[in-house]
Amino acid sequence: MSFRKAGLVIPILMCISWGLGSAERAKVELFVMSQCPYGVRALESIKPVIDKADIDFSLHFIADIDTTLPYGFSSLHGTQEVEEDMRWLVIMKYYPNKFWDYFASRATHFSDANWQNDAYIAGINPDTLHMLVETEGASLLRENIKRSHELLCDSSPTIYVNGVKYNWDRTAPSLVAVANRFSTNKVAGIPECFTDNDCFSTDKAQIGKCGSEGKCVFTKAQRTNLIIVRGDTTYTDSVAFLKTVKNFDENIPGLQTKILYYTSDEAKKLKKKLDIKELPAFIFDETIEKSDLFSRMKESGFLKDKVDKYYRVNPRFIQTEFYTEREAIPRRLDIFLSLDCPAGHSTLVSFANILNSKALAKTSQVMRGKKYSLVGLSSTPQVASTESSGTTMKGKKYTLISSQSTTTPAGTTPTSLPPAVWVHFIPKVDTTTNRFTDRPEIISEMKLLLTAEKNYPEKFWDFVSCRMESPLGDWQVCAKQAGIPADSLSALISKEGDNLLLQDLKVKEALRIDFSPTFLYENKYRFLSTSILQKIDGLENLNLSLKGGCR
Repeated sequence: MSFRKAGLVIPILMCISWGLGSAERAKVELFVMSQCPYGVRALESIKPVIDKADIDFSLHFIADIDTTLPYGFSSLHGTQEVEEDMRWLVIMKYYPNKFWDYFASRATHFSDANWQNDAYIAGINPDTLHMLVETEGASLLRENIKRSHELLCDSSPTIYVNGVKYNWDRTAPSLVAVANRFSTNKVAGIPECFTDNDCFSTDKAQIGKCGSEGKCVFTKAQRTNLIIVRGDTTYTDSVAFLKTVKNFDENIPGLQTKILYYTSDEAKKLKKKLDIKELPAFIFDETIEKSDLFSRMKESGFLKDKVDKYYRVNPRFIQTEFYTEREAIPRRLDIFLSLDCPAGHSTLVSFANILNSKALAKTSQVMRGKKYSLVGLSSTPQVASTESSGTTMKGKKYTLISSQSTTTPAGTTPTSLPPAVWVHFIPKVDTTTNRFTDRPEIISEMKLLLTAEKNYPEKFWDFVSCRMESPLGDWQVCAKQAGIPADSLSALISKEGDNLLLQDLKVKEALRIDFSPTFLYENKYRFLSTSILQKIDGLENLNLSLKGGCR
């Protein structure tokens, strides 16, 4: 039973009006997005603690470096949020005594772009503030987000106390209790806890409970063994993987983790025993049965049924990076996207910009030394089985015909051309009726593009380039521009369109792909990141922002 539930809540902020001891203050770090409602509410909740308690407080933002976007950052709520992040940082640097006045006013309408009046209310000249944001904001934000990247924070709000993540309930008394407990010069009369969440420890082997008298009671956590089998990491997102590992570590007391590379003997035995075909695989042994979390893990389907002495985490809860059994198809990239998704649309635009015939001709001309003739996409399919469904994926590749001419200069290789790229759609479907539920115009566009891709692969990206410029226009105009006979394409849509879309649905379901866009390279590596795309020869300069991805 928590101290709060026992009805013993006291006016705790009154008790600490002189501040917590300053011999060694608790270090409190709050990570937010400036236009996230939960982040704003958290900062509002922490304000009374900062006013009354002598804590070492710092505020950090959650954003990513993205040089394709304005100011060079991406944030969940867009460029407007990046601007607000920078505004806060500039105010904290140049007007520290006015920050909370600005924030109090801004918090009443934090999601809009009307910040100027809030600056006036705080006594800050908006023109001066704007100038400082434009000149110094980016450098301040770049430095500020280093800490959130170091801790792999991507959820707003996230709070750390003395370097340990705290599942805060966003009430001031709880944070004061925790801050007091971590201070070396404690204030008498303040309880250690109000809820069990307040009783966390820097020792992850300890489990804390809040006793009836507001005292944290710690017991040694039962050791829980986790084995992670990881695949080839050549084209994988290490940050996403580490975030997953960190999430397990922070939420399962007493966790002991061992990571195996998939080619090791121990990993091979586990792969065979548990029929593992996609990695990473997270596997608990029988020690998980003694965890307080075990029953919930089983009931929710988080854990698969026991095999021998092992429980594998259901793969649908883990971001797949690598397929062990799929046949490799060199230099092929499959894109899975939704046309109703902003990032899906921008992905098509970005690839059309480098794969249309003019762009490819320019790229091939740069590759001097040998004369490479781009014959386009060969008509011979490269079949890639979906394994569990038995369906096949379209697959053709660029054919490079080399003459027997001069030596290739250093730094230029055939792989400097982009890989063969195939588009797949993620249609919405009603599982009870097996009918597609996307808007009619979206369904029609998916059938149009899939049919053009299958039957006119060498002209497909010219067609896409035109369609993305005028998605609501007459597709026959784009067909003519790309050299595709409109009458023939129309007939093929009627004949093949439904089946092609159904084929994409089966592939999507077999691979459990539900995020747009998702990328599959060489039929083995699966990822969501632009930075991984840019590792691929020929895509180094791909200008693509994945802001607006959709699940």
